[in-house]
Amino acid sequence: MLRRFADRLDALPRAALPLTVAAVALVIRLWVLFEQRGANPLYTLAILDDRTYLDLAIGLRDGSASRPWFLAPLHPAVLALVSATPTMLTVSLVNLTAGVATSVAAAWTARALHSQAAGWVSGLLVAGGGTFVFHDTLPGQEPLLALLHVVGVLLVVRWLRTGALLDAGLLGVVAGVATMGRATSLALAAAALLLAATRLRPRATQLRGTGALVLGLALVLVPAALRNHRVAGDFTPLPWSGGVNLYMANGPDARELTAFGARELGMAPDAMAARATSIAEEAAGRDLRPSEVSSYWAARTGAESGGVGAMTAHVARKAGLFFAASEYGNNHYVELERRYAIWLRVVPVSGWWLLALGVGGWWLVRRRIPAADALALVITLTWAALTIVYPVSRYRLPVLPLAAILAGAGLVEALRTDDRRRRAIAAALIVAVTGVAHLDGVLRSPPAAAASYVNLATALAHEGRAAESEEILREATADWPDDGPAHLELGRALMQGGRFTDALVEFGKAESDTRTQWAAGVPALYALVESGQATKAEEVGRVLLANLPPEPAMRAEMLAWWALAARARGDLSTAKRRLDAARTLMPDHPAVAVATQVIAGR
Repeated sequence: MLRRFADRLDALPRAALPLTVAAVALVIRLWVLFEQRGANPLYTLAILDDRTYLDLAIGLRDGSASRPWFLAPLHPAVLALVSATPTMLTVSLVNLTAGVATSVAAAWTARALHSQAAGWVSGLLVAGGGTFVFHDTLPGQEPLLALLHVVGVLLVVRWLRTGALLDAGLLGVVAGVATMGRATSLALAAAALLLAATRLRPRATQLRGTGALVLGLALVLVPAALRNHRVAGDFTPLPWSGGVNLYMANGPDARELTAFGARELGMAPDAMAARATSIAEEAAGRDLRPSEVSSYWAARTGAESGGVGAMTAHVARKAGLFFAASEYGNNHYVELERRYAIWLRVVPVSGWWLLALGVGGWWLVRRRIPAADALALVITLTWAALTIVYPVSRYRLPVLPLAAILAGAGLVEALRTDDRRRRAIAAALIVAVTGVAHLDGVLRSPPAAAASYVNLATALAHEGRAAESEEILREATADWPDDGPAHLELGRALMQGGRFTDALVEFGKAESDTRTQWAAGVPALYALVESGQATKAEEVGRVLLANLPPEPAMRAEMLAWWALAARARGDLSTAKRRLDAARTLMPDHPAVAVATQVIAGR
């Protein structure tokens, strides 16, 4: 019966495939976007990477973005092209459009690779898959990269079959553009060159195609390198964050938590770039070019590797995370934010099963269709590259449509082949990948997604939804009881509600985490003053003065609350002196405004 159904799909008009897949993808994404924008504040409030990308896009549009690239420029460049003043809605609509196009491109690629029936399966998997729908409505760059990867592998398949120079040249351009979004996208070009070297004949055709591919890459990457040389003196097309990302993915903090991050650098992109530069320049004793800052952090990664054994174990864990069944949060966390959209609550929102089906599908079709190796090799090389850095769930998203293409081809092939042995091996491969995907959570605690809860709670509080914000933070502290930032933000939420004693309990828990050991003491000062413990607040202030990192906002807040402690003890002159110091650091800080009013008696 299923085989007959696949035959009927093959018999449908060819135009029905792209039109239907596009319609399904568009309707689902518009529905989810409408629901998310109505309930999820992270779709309307730009924070962290979302804010940075919007600012970069606006800077590119008005010509003010002349600084060296720390983040990849593809996403903001596209936003600058489509809008003079891009907003969160602009970004979501751009990504939604890219997601619809990816669904259609996946259907076309599966049809070109295998059959129209495979095109229907693959196209609808991408059109309705929860992980695709979620990211295609977010303001990130992954949808653009996913589209470029599907178009890229379609060009690889065509080039390997025909040897056409145009396909090779276009592939180079596509791979170059994708590389401006994430350097791991060079896997597209690398896979094509490896396969061409072994399969494309005659030799002259292979060499001409290789030259066309390299020329296409150069058309994108050389102008980018010239731009960076003009701006920063570094002849490289890539952002200078490479060494910083290497440390963030493999430094002591990353190994301890199996996470992407370093306590001394923070997570906000602009602050991270500034902090990375200041630390490197302080160590060198001079101003450094961006590439020199990157080299400093790359060298620190090696110097602080913890030895071959520790680094090997860490890299092995990261390799497993690429297949992990759990979606790990970054700026956004699908397991948290799916609650705001009906479709995402119903369908699977992880990507591991696509990888599992893709591996099985590749094995089923590769003997008859060797071009399937192109998709598998791009996925494999991307896996290797991300293992060096960090396979946060969204980083693997660009190759998941390739897995969906292989899955669609494999499912149809399984219906039509009588080779039981190949089907059995394919099933065993699927089971093996499924085991790897679920083994990670058994062997160790998964990386904390508490940061994503904190992001959402912060956005909810910004919209005045204090009760929802507190509920989200309580979920975070229940699931990750040792996460200091979650306890810190819960303490702030309780303090804003006037529950100072409860807030102090949360601040105490946050102090047990080295990431928030001193930061938690800052709002605790105010809670101590408001709960009548001015003497204790005075003691805490002295400890903080000696230990807080040199961040103006944090120190300004501390001095403002410490000024209130002095006022509560009746020492008005000390209170004014501390308040003046806080004003000098950051006169517009909200804590400074509060302390000013209190000390002035208003």
